[in-house]
Amino acid sequence: MAGDQNERDATGVQLMASAYKRWQSMPPVMLDLSRPDAWIVRVGLQTAVAHPLVSGGPMSKRNWAT
Repeated sequence: MAGDQNERDATGVQLMASAYKRWQSMPPVMLDLSRPDAWIVRVGLQTAVAHPLVSGGPMSKRNWAT
C-alpha cells in the first residue's frame, strides 16, 4: 500500500512539473481581488507551504528546476 502512495506521489509531481514547463511560456494572469479575498488567498497559500500536514505532501517533493 505504501508503494501505491509513493507511485501516486511521483505521478503527481511529474504532472505538475510538466504543467509548470508549459505555463512558463504563457503570459501572466491578472487578478482583481478585494482586500478580504486577497487576504484569504494569502492565508491559504501560507498554510499550503507551512502546515506540517500539507507541506509534507507530494508537492513539497517537487523539483522545479527540471
